[in-house]
Amino acid sequence: MREALNRIGRCLAVALLICWSVPDAAAGGGPLDGKSFVGAMTARGKAKGDKDTFVFKDGKFRSTLCDGYGFAETAYTAAVSDVSTRFEAEATSPQEGTMKWKGTVKGDTIEGTAVWTKPGQTDTAYTFKGTLKK
Repeated sequence: MREALNRIGRCLAVALLICWSVPDAAAGGGPLDGKSFVGAMTARGKAKGDKDTFVFKDGKFRSTLCDGYGFAETAYTAAVSDVSTRFEAEATSPQEGTMKWKGTVKGDTIEGTAVWTKPGQTDTAYTFKGTLKK
């Protein structure tokens, strides 16, 4: 009986440790939270891009360049591997449509693509790159 109680106690202790170590999904945390990258977003086919900062905070992604177009910060999803973290996000603006982001963070760098979709206009594709803001 005593051995059974010890096993139950150990199992409960392990379960509690696991619960405490997993990020709280309700709190909106994400693996890139707290990181900001300074760089540029460039329309495909253009030589020069516009300065941008890519911010990850509280489970949300934000492009400061897109703030002026009414795109709000938006939830992001991420997949972490040994080498990189891939993320996706979809931001909306009441006036300007949708921006779909796909990117990769490797060490101190970020890069990826974004597609701006707005009714009545052709989709516009962008690339973006940046380095970790320290």
